[in-house]
Amino acid sequence: MLSLKHDYIIIYVDKITRFFYGTGMEKNVAEKDVYYKITWSKQYECNRHVISGIPVLPGIVDLYQENKGVITPLLFYACWKSGIRIGIRNLLDPNFSLFPELIKLSEDKNLLFRYSVIDTHFLDMKDILYWLIREYSPELNNAREFKDSERYKDIYLKEIYENA
Repeated sequence: MLSLKHDYIIIYVDKITRFFYGTGMEKNVAEKDVYYKITWSKQYECNRHVISGIPVLPGIVDLYQENKGVITPLLFYACWKSGIRIGIRNLLDPNFSLFPELIKLSEDKNLLFRYSVIDTHFLDMKDILYWLIREYSPELNNAREFKDSERYKDIYLKEIYENA
């Protein structure tokens, strides 16, 4: 059982995360359903020079292409253990990338990314990722193979976008 003091610390840390990074997550459970609210960071161009300003916290990266106002989702990527900064480096830095096909794409197309800090539990991240992949069908994620945590009957997600 969590003490009130412990709950206060979690809420305080979440408020600090949102203050410094403008991102974060809220979660409400109602019976067998869960309601998440995430805040996305501003959008960044995909290049290795922006990595230093990205937080070293767990979260989800949204990699997409924008062409004349039309957004094409490419990949949702979970960064639990390594954090968002290392996750983006693993995606986009030619010296470290685990996905060479993304390096080629980033050279040929106008790729952008944004992130959201999800630092509560890896199963929350899995549920949010499941919802995002099902909703947007990004080219590089396989919606048929990705499963949720199976803790809830239905998963709902509200997304907030930073305008900077």
